[in-house]
Amino acid sequence: MSRILVPIDGSGESHAALPYALRMARLYHSEIVLAGVAEKVYEEEPEPGQAQRGLEEHLGKLREAFEKMGVPISVRAASGIPAEEIVQLAESCAADLIVMSSHGRRGTGRWLLGGVTARVMREADCPVMIARPGEHRPGEEHNAPFRSILLPLDRSPLSERALDAAAYLAERDQAHLCLLGVVDYPTWLCFQTEEKWAQRLPAVTEQYLSEQADKLKARGIRAYTQVCIGDPAEQILQVAESNLDLIVMATHGYSGIARAIMGSVAERVVHHARCPVLFIRQHKGAVASPPQSSGG
Repeated sequence: MSRILVPIDGSGESHAALPYALRMARLYHSEIVLAGVAEKVYEEEPEPGQAQRGLEEHLGKLREAFEKMGVPISVRAASGIPAEEIVQLAESCAADLIVMSSHGRRGTGRWLLGGVTARVMREADCPVMIARPGEHRPGEEHNAPFRSILLPLDRSPLSERALDAAAYLAERDQAHLCLLGVVDYPTWLCFQTEEKWAQRLPAVTEQYLSEQADKLKARGIRAYTQVCIGDPAEQILQVAESNLDLIVMATHGYSGIARAIMGSVAERVVHHARCPVLFIRQHKGAVASPPQSSGG
């Protein structure tokens, strides 16, 4: 991974992403790109470009602070529709990861989940990490390791790409890694009788998770498994209440109607989780690559 994009709107809330961006940059020896977008819809300025210039000045001060920490950093600024500009900036600078806050300026406005953040999650062609302002962030030195990581798995190839990312982070930080399997009862009943479901699916899920955990343990990773029955988002959030540092999950583990369901699960998880959530998309998986790799 060579480049991490961090969208900033000038608010303190959007700064919640900075500690995690710095942590990931140090793990992967990456450059941080601070991306500022002045939203034209909300601008009430006496002269054109005033908001963008003010944002550029703010980003410049942040860059000075990061440079003192020895992290390579650059600044990009644009004006327009935030979600579109963020996705375009990520593409133009070949970002391998976007780290951003779930909330931004105005609190109930432009960067709330369901708006800018959710759209970036859906459209960005790279993994996206979402952090909540004021919730469970690394320490003041911005270098606290991830000690406990949750990884929901659905036995799809995409979720196993998320496994690669979670395993690498767990290995680097000597973290505990929980492999979570959620048996969604209504979905399974579309294909199986209740008797078959009750007898087979939880056991099959546990067997699959155990096989994955054994592979991780062979690498020295402290992995363990857990199987839950119920609504996927609710079960993920319930397990995440146990003082987690990070959730890693795939946004689209299925196809067709189930893909839309999993998209909804992703947004519900990031909206309510108290720790950051790292989403692995269908396209890139560079976050799983070690620092010495090319990471494309």
